Amino acid sequence: MNNDNIIYNKILLHEANDETKVNKKNKTYLSIINNDDKMWVLPESHLKTAFSLYQPTGMKGKLLKKYLPLIVRIPVVKNLVYKTMNIGKRQLIISERMIEIVSKALGDNKQKDQLVLSFFFGTPSIHQKITVQISDANENILAYCKVSDKPEIIEIFRHEEQILNTLNQLKQDNIPKCLFLGPLSVRGRGGRIITYFCKAL
Repeated sequence: MNNDNIIYNKILLHEANDETKVNKKNKTYLSIINNDDKMWVLPESHLKTAFSLYQPTGMKGKLLKKYLPLIVRIPVVKNLVYKTMNIGKRQLIISERMIEIVSKALGDNKQKDQLVLSFFFGTPSIHQKITVQISDANENILAYCKVSDKPEIIEIFRHEEQILNTLNQLKQDNIPKCLFLGPLSVRGRGGRIITYFCKAL
């Protein structure tokens, strides 16, 4: 699964054009790629919460996670850091289908314009999948979503759903609840892309 294919084919998110920029539908996202080619795409305006999805192991990444949410408030300094750390800056739009599914899974269409999505494109491997963190404008993490177009990963999603449903039926404590398991699109593009939601604890 190619990261840029997922971005540019409008299934999850896509680059803003002049029309969408005028309509202010776009948001500024930062793309961070580490030495292992793992990629995160995070909203610049909600970095503190978005960085919950970012789990660095090296000192450079840990410093970035600690200080970048503070540095973004200082334009001159942040631009220097972006350049030095090779952080990309992109104007992106979350697909309407993705927002629709998120809102439906959460059972709240009223706040769909307030949802903030952060993306981790997974560890490069045959089992690579995308993880999406969903939060609101008040920095509350609401849910997590996994996305894949690989049959073997989709089977894992289905197995996880069964386990979670069983544990919830047994009234076990601190077990995430599966909110949605299904395709991102009923017809056409995205029909093979399966997304799997769990409510945040």
